[in-house]
Amino acid sequence: MVSEHANGMEPEKLPEANDCESEEGGRGGSAAVTGAVTAPDGGWGWVVLVATIVVLALTLAFPSCVGIFYTDLQNDFQASNSETSWVPSIMTSVLHAGGKTSKAGNKLSSIQLISVTNTFIFSLLPLLSL
Repeated sequence: MVSEHANGMEPEKLPEANDCESEEGGRGGSAAVTGAVTAPDGGWGWVVLVATIVVLALTLAFPSCVGIFYTDLQNDFQASNSETSWVPSIMTSVLHAGGKTSKAGNKLSSIQLISVTNTFIFSLLPLLSL
C-alpha cells in the first residue's frame, strides 16, 4: 500500500496488514481439520438457546401482549379500564422487582443461591394470589 506525504513529493511504503497474522506477529495458516469436530459446550448450546427464548417469551413478551386479552379480561370480570390495567402493571413490576432483589442479593451471597431463592419465591406468588 502506498501513501503520499502532504507535500505530494515522496511516496512511503506502508506495511500491509494480514488478517491471518497472530498477536505474536507470525503468519497463521489454515489448518485442515481431520476427524469429528465436537462443540466446546458439549452440544448443550441448542438447549441453552431454546431455554433463553422460552424465558424471554414468558417474561418480556407476554406482559407486552396482554393488550390482546384486555377486552376479554374486562368482559369476564366485569371490570373497568382502570381495574383491568392493573394486570400488566403488576406483571411488569414483579418482573422488575425480581431483578432488583437479585442484584441486592448478589452482593450478599452467591449468584446461584439467589437465583434459586428468587425462582422459588416468585413461583409461589401466583399460588398466594389464589
